[in-house]
Amino acid sequence: GAWLAAHGARAMLDLSDGLAGDAQHLAAASGVQLTLELADLPVARAVVAEAERLRLAPAAFAAQGGEDYELLAALPSGFGKADAETFRRETGLGLTRIGTAAAGAGVRLLLGQDEVALAGFDHFR
Repeated sequence: GAWLAAHGARAMLDLSDGLAGDAQHLAAASGVQLTLELADLPVARAVVAEAERLRLAPAAFAAQGGEDYELLAALPSGFGKADAETFRRETGLGLTRIGTAAAGAGVRLLLGQDEVALAGFDHFR
């Protein structure tokens, strides 16, 4: 997180309550609309296996999970592949671009051509 902040991250938060829920918090706090391509999520093989056992789309299943120990970061549009490679080389971690931010509000979750409605973990449910 510190490396990303030093290299232009506009906002970030941990995904402890799942991407689908936590992305809503980032969008609201930043006053933007996020459009996230769930098919671009890196999904562990064990998660794919469990999603398939439950007959769910693996990317949608992963987006609702929590305790991911990942950060969702909003990086400037000029942050490109060379920057991501520098990040990987300096930290040993990878970055995956999963969407965009634009004027507006809320989060659009796309799975292929379909917009899907998903929620993260709700502590009060």
